Amino acid sequence: MASAHGAPAVDRGHRALGRATAPIARLAAAHERARETEAVGEEEWFEVLEPVLRQVYRDAYGFQRAFAAAYENARAYALANGHGAAGAHRYATDYAELTTEPNTRAFAEANALANARAVAAAYATGDAEAFARTYPAARTRAYARALATGTAREPRADDALFASAYTELVEGLRSALHRAPVGPPP
Repeated sequence: MASAHGAPAVDRGHRALGRATAPIARLAAAHERARETEAVGEEEWFEVLEPVLRQVYRDAYGFQRAFAAAYENARAYALANGHGAAGAHRYATDYAELTTEPNTRAFAEANALANARAVAAAYATGDAEAFARTYPAARTRAYARALATGTAREPRADDALFASAYTELVEGLRSALHRAPVGPPP
């Protein structure tokens, strides 16, 4: 996505949720063990949830939009302070590169830590009300954003990218439910 003044598009080089599979496999294994009545403790839940949620929130962050905003603001500042067009472009690009990545990381880490702790506690106790208080709908929105931002542009709340991502999430859940054994655990 290039801005009106030529902010460079940033290729993050991946499809959201499509990279590191080991953390997802560890999380799936914990879910499988819990389903089979093996107790999974809160700390173990946290250890398997946190890296997966960190990647989800990293992918869900509005990186392209944040980069473009940082670029535009820095460019305007540079032009207002006597830099020519080429100098303003260099300054704006450097500023956007230096600020957007740390902001992305901070967003991902803060959300992952808060959510992993709350969800881990709810999973460990099997408390449905505690789980409901972890705001699962907000995480679902983050999952949809993470899926949708694997494209070249940022989705909007009413965007077809969100609809497609939600459909993908629903189909994945439906597939998992069809594979799940019926009845109480053995």
